[in-house]
Amino acid sequence: MKKLLAVLSVALLSGCISTVARVEGCWGEPYIGTQLALGYSGELPILWADLPFDAVLDTALLPVDLICMPFVRNGYSH
Repeated sequence: MKKLLAVLSVALLSGCISTVARVEGCWGEPYIGTQLALGYSGELPILWADLPFDAVLDTALLPVDLICMPFVRNGYSH
């Protein structure tokens, strides 16, 4: 039972905000999941538990985000 609870906890708290943000089309937005988790953490305190997982997933996806980043739309320049 403890193993099942541990597996469910990891599955539920596995950077879900980062995943949802990218499914919604936010590729190219560095650390979008972490930003959203911080923004909504006052309304949904459970997001504090998910924040480290979002940061890890956002860091792993950072190279892809930097390649996909629409420089003009986001105000970034070379």
